[in-house]
Formats: sequence, structure tokens, C-alpha cells
Amino acid sequence: MRERISRLIAEAEHRARWLRSPLRPVVRAYVSAYGTTVRAGPFAGLRYPERVISHVTTAVPKLVGSYERELHEVVERAIEAGPSSVITAGSADGYYAVGLARRLPGATVHGFDVEPHWRRICAQVAAENGLRDRVVLGERLEASAFGELPVDGALVVIDCDGCEEALFSPDSVVRLAGATVLVETHDHLVPGVTDRLLDRFAATHSAEVIEAQPRWISEFPEIESLEGVSYVDRELAISEFRPHQRWISFTPRGS
Repeated sequence: MRERISRLIAEAEHRARWLRSPLRPVVRAYVSAYGTTVRAGPFAGLRYPERVISHVTTAVPKLVGSYERELHEVVERAIEAGPSSVITAGSADGYYAVGLARRLPGATVHGFDVEPHWRRICAQVAAENGLRDRVVLGERLEASAFGELPVDGALVVIDCDGCEEALFSPDSVVRLAGATVLVETHDHLVPGVTDRLLDRFAATHSAEVIEAQPRWISEFPEIESLEGVSYVDRELAISEFRPHQRWISFTPRGS
């Protein structure tokens, strides 16, 4: 009963936010014109159930295929390496968890998110793509779990809004010596975390720091041509609101 009440509260909160969102008209216009299948990028072909699209964070960039495009080359290299398992934290609507399961048919994806609402959405996206058996969902990824999960040769993708320093403790980094790690860092929440993670991984991994880049609707003809949507709303729809965002791609030395 308690879980059901929590679910109903989360859904009511989401509906309230969606009704107030300035992005609602442009998301609806985009879906009406192009549907709910990702059009480009490493996860082209990933399908979202239409009933959940209003839940999807940054829905238009994900559907266009421009979401976190700064990472597309890194993601393609990681896929080419053929990891047998994937671990994601902050899996949210499943863009990476389900997207990687599609691209890596031999891999099991372990997706973690502390919010039951997001785990339900991710499960629905996995089911829509016929991948529910290979996307294993859990609640909170703790540093100690790296001693239990199949991390050797794995791809680890982390976006946990500030938990990255605790997650990548010195002991965890030792366990991840054979894993490829892609982490979104949040220095505005944990000052200096990017530099500390670079230091922790220095002995076992080579590192590439990636900076966020702006988007302009002139780069996206399908957005530029949407009818009945203001220019400002189209600009907002394609933005990912990352003024100072950074990621680090860690590759095991010698790989």
C-alpha cells in the first residue's frame, strides 16, 4: 500500500510539473510530426512508448538524437570494444541503459536509480524495445557493489548528480581497473570533484575531459521547421541546460 501511495504521489507531481512546463507544446508538436523513436546518434532506433514521453527528461534532444552529443564518439568507441556488461547509475528514463542494451545484444545492463518513478519508466522503455530480460534494475548503486557486479571489461556510465566522488572511492577505483568508465561530474555540487577523480584514476586509466557545447536550432532542421511553436520554445526544447557541464571518459591503460 505504501509503495502504491508513493507511486501515485510521484505521478501527480509529474503531471503538475508537465502542465506548467513551457516545453509541453514543442514536445507535443515534435511527437506529432516525428513520433517517439530516436532518429540519430548512437541510440538511433530506440523507441519510447508514447504514454511516457512526457516523463522523459530533455525529450526533444533524445528523440532528435542530439542528447549529450559531446559523448557520441566516446560511446561508439565503448560499444566497439564489446563490453559483456554495462552498469549505469542515474539511469532515469533508460536512454543509456536501454540504448546500450540495444547496441550490445550480448550484454546485461545493470541500471540503478534511487527514484521508483524512474525505475518504472525505464522498465517500460525496456519492454517497448523487447529488452526487459537484459535490463536489470536496482535502487542505489553503492561503492561496495563494485565488488559484486561483473566489472572486469564492463562499461560503467554514471550520472548521479554529485554522488560520483563517494561512488568512485579509492577502493572502487582499484576494482574498476579493467572497466571503461564514463562519468558526468558536478563541480557545482561537489567543488573540485573532477580533479580528484582524475587523480584517483591516474594509475589505472587514461582520461579525456569533455566540455559541454551549445546547441542552436539552425543545426536541427526538424526543430527549426516545427509549426505553431515559438522560436524561444524551440530553442528551449533543443537546449540541455548545461552551462558548465563536464564529463570524464576513463579508458583502462593498455586497452
